[in-house]
Amino acid sequence: MEKEYKGKERGYKMSRVILFKPGDICHNSLGYWMDLLSELFQKRGVETVIFPNGDEPEILKQKMEKVLSEKKTDAAMMFNANAGFVLFRELFEKHKVPFFNYIVDHPLDHNLALQNAFGQYNVICLDRNHKEFIERYFPKVQNTYFLPLAGMMDEKGDETYDEFRKRPYDITFTGNLSNTDEMIAILAKYPEESKKICLGWIEKMLLHINLSPEDALRVLLHEWGVDKNLSDEQFLQLGISFKQAIFFVRNYIREEVVTKLLEEHIPIHIFGSGWDRIKEKFPESKELFHGDIDIDETMAVNRQSKIVLNILPWFKAGTHDRIETAQLNGAAVLSDDNPYLREIYRDNEQIYFYQSSNTDALPGQIKAILSDPEQLYHTMLEGKKLAKESMTWDVLADKLLEILT
Repeated sequence: MEKEYKGKERGYKMSRVILFKPGDICHNSLGYWMDLLSELFQKRGVETVIFPNGDEPEILKQKMEKVLSEKKTDAAMMFNANAGFVLFRELFEKHKVPFFNYIVDHPLDHNLALQNAFGQYNVICLDRNHKEFIERYFPKVQNTYFLPLAGMMDEKGDETYDEFRKRPYDITFTGNLSNTDEMIAILAKYPEESKKICLGWIEKMLLHINLSPEDALRVLLHEWGVDKNLSDEQFLQLGISFKQAIFFVRNYIREEVVTKLLEEHIPIHIFGSGWDRIKEKFPESKELFHGDIDIDETMAVNRQSKIVLNILPWFKAGTHDRIETAQLNGAAVLSDDNPYLREIYRDNEQIYFYQSSNTDALPGQIKAILSDPEQLYHTMLEGKKLAKESMTWDVLADKLLEILT
């Protein structure tokens, strides 16, 4: 059972940490988060060194040697660190600096980095299943921690019932979409045996929607009678070879949910890129597609929404910061569920849950929720209250410092 990190009020043993700031990826959310953590750590008396990337390897090593030689450094951390961080292996080991890679995707998406783990290399992840997966299949990682991300909040005062009822968006979704037709076309070019494995894995994930991706693959291999003689290394290599199956399913469900709502004339406003094909399919609803937005714009959209729809990225024992961010900015959340979320939230009181295995029921559920605006407002308030108590970046900073110390 993973250790639960409750945070502290004061008295951290660490005094200095290096934070690697990535480039403009994931809508710059990773860089935004790192700047936020730097500010919060400094408020707690922890010196932070923001280490930029982008130079030639030898120049980076020289810069790192200078930073580490200046004074004692207690830890270094980055979101989604790639395998290139082996560049600093000798320096981190020489100066006894533990490194923490905070990954926000399935471990298979970071297989090169995890397989090249070095010395005091630690991983923080967003899903309990991810933690177990790393502990079993990536033994070079020293320690693995489960710590969900927090929500971002733009303080604009408390929401009144009158303001809430007049919001322009009944329901919104913020997220990108990758073209599943293009993925199928690529899959069609696979060798027959590879195509069989990948399609079989996709089918099992969609049939057993509550299973983690790795458990769905185990079901497939068991049905084929090849699981008993398969080593952990062989299983891992299969997962790495066909990890695009997870990405396909994530996008397939996202597309299916939005398509179902539009077919039932539920005016869901979409903020994100990659939705052109769906937009063309529903020309009468083209005004619902608003294009890509950044972090600040996401918070603004949340404040104008009664309901924010969440579609988990196939996390079966974790959460997504879309939930907390929506709640902190005064929107109610409608999300697919899993056992972890059921531990955190009370359905119909702090959040609304739907079953991603039964998207046919979703339009009726949304209509029922919107038909009771007083209950919807109450659910929004209770969700926001919970998020403000335990799901802010201020709370996360405390929990992170416990891990890094």
